[in-house]
Amino acid sequence: APVSVTVNPENSATIVSALNVDLTSGNTGTVTSTPYGAFDLIRVDVVGSGADHGGETNCEETTSTCATGTVTLLDNGQPLDPSMFPAGKLTLNAAGYAEVQTTLQVGPGAIFIPALTVGQHSFTATYAGDPSFNASTSSPVSLSITQAATSTSVTSSPATVQANTSFTITAMVNTGGFGNAPSGGGSGGTVTFKAGSQTLTGAVTYTAV
Repeated sequence: APVSVTVNPENSATIVSALNVDLTSGNTGTVTSTPYGAFDLIRVDVVGSGADHGGETNCEETTSTCATGTVTLLDNGQPLDPSMFPAGKLTLNAAGYAEVQTTLQVGPGAIFIPALTVGQHSFTATYAGDPSFNASTSSPVSLSITQAATSTSVTSSPATVQANTSFTITAMVNTGGFGNAPSGGGSGGTVTFKAGSQTLTGAVTYTAV
């Protein structure tokens, strides 16, 4: 006689990871603090809770079906970039995860968002579920973005001038990251030129390069 079997969706676990990428080796590692403009990834994995998963934290390391559908990723309760991700929704790839690059586009298929602002960030993700896996919400993951280191070089044009003659001094502020270049005044900061202890006056123009 026929036997009826009801197969219910498996419970899922949603896992958020903050990762830093070594652009030389391509290796990644989890981070809790990183400077502004560093090349970071925010990755969301969705795995099943069945015994065949063996405690693995991503579907690539299992032999079962990977979760499909979407996850909603929030930063301090808000979508990372609503213009790119309506309501913070990301689509899981064939391996059951989604990742966001936080500074620049590298390689096909990667998702780019502007560099994360300096301060404390708390990421949470909610999986919507699919026919095989129930919905789930991650634990929050904290990432502290610190100020990036800078170096400043100064040049004069021309290099030699007569007294009481106008000349141009250029200060180049360099950073070691991929964040947005500083702009003039406001949150972009300012540059003060001095000759010894005397502050120089004159028009100052800021240019992002």
